[in-house]
Amino acid sequence: MSRRILVLLFAAQVAACASVGEPPPPLANNTDRCKDLEKRTATDERARDRLTAALLACRLDPAIDAAEAARILGTNTAALDVRGDSAVFLARAAAAEVKITGTLTAPMERIAKSDLWIARFRFRFIDYALLKFLPMADGKLLPGTKPIDWRGPKAPARPAEKRELSGVIVKRTLWSEALQETRKINVYLPPSYRADGEYPALYMGDGEFLEGWARYIEPMIDSGAIPSIVIVGAQSGQPGIVEDRSSLGVELRAADYLPGFKNAGDRFDRHMRFFTRELVPYAEKEFALARDRTKRTIQGQSNSAVFAREAALQHGDLFATALAFSGGWTQPEGFGPQSAPRARFIFGAGLYEGGFSVSTQKTAAILRVQGFDVLEEYLYAGHDPDGWAFLLVKYLPRAFPKVALRLQ
Repeated sequence: MSRRILVLLFAAQVAACASVGEPPPPLANNTDRCKDLEKRTATDERARDRLTAALLACRLDPAIDAAEAARILGTNTAALDVRGDSAVFLARAAAAEVKITGTLTAPMERIAKSDLWIARFRFRFIDYALLKFLPMADGKLLPGTKPIDWRGPKAPARPAEKRELSGVIVKRTLWSEALQETRKINVYLPPSYRADGEYPALYMGDGEFLEGWARYIEPMIDSGAIPSIVIVGAQSGQPGIVEDRSSLGVELRAADYLPGFKNAGDRFDRHMRFFTRELVPYAEKEFALARDRTKRTIQGQSNSAVFAREAALQHGDLFATALAFSGGWTQPEGFGPQSAPRARFIFGAGLYEGGFSVSTQKTAAILRVQGFDVLEEYLYAGHDPDGWAFLLVKYLPRAFPKVALRLQ
């Protein structure tokens, strides 16, 4: 995946972690130290689930001095050193604050009065882990630093990814009556695309990531794992809107994707109308898309996973399948009209991402009790694109089978 796409993903990750709606401590999270978590007792089911999740990836005392950190870093600005079940994240930066992004989003600690920064974590089941590290210094990606990947010997293999797409990415804008603003739209057309065809469609939140996901999806089309599909993505937040909406005074990505987001008014409902009543009809008018609900899937990650879930619940007549990865926020309370067709759900998350993982598992359990067709898988990974890419590639054939196939 290109550095540009990674930067966008990590920026969204940081924003998501600030807006998942979790209450402040004493709920356990990935920034707590292992020794403190091991002494803690949970007072209710939710706290117990968060504590169990936090113990899978918890902070250790640094236990490394400046000389050892400098030796590990060498001439690099960042390093990831795995020893047994612990991982040492190191960075060199003249900054007031440095954070880990990737598997975790967590503050790093300055070593003495040096320009060296450290965070040391214990990861349970590390042999199965996908670890990624890209440091942020004073709110920006540390210059000259590339993402560092580490995969355990039993971790899932990296899915095939194409450097150069054979298909075409089309950029459009669409005026929304529901939102009273102009939204930016990205559309991927597969290599075989013909204007007189009839293609299944994947609708995705965070449409600015469309090119990155297309690099994983096109090899699946090439190999015959899925039919040729069109991907339709609405870009998110202020970058996805032509007009300046700063006067609204709210984080727009969260307001669009999370029901009940603070100070957002009815923004979520109006964005849902835009997506379902304006974007879908527009895409089907402009491009050769099938108009059968069984050939429409909606997908999202993090905040947009919550939106994908809600869109499929409220509009099962539009979307037959939802792929929702690492959705935080609250669990669903409404389950759509009883008379309407019901979507099927594929959930996934990283077990190292604390509240996101717990929320995803709770949502899957609630929908299963309500009689929905639910499939779920959890990886030893964090809130980062490697895990989402693996889940997308593994389960997209369930959404777009070459022949009729019931979700099992």
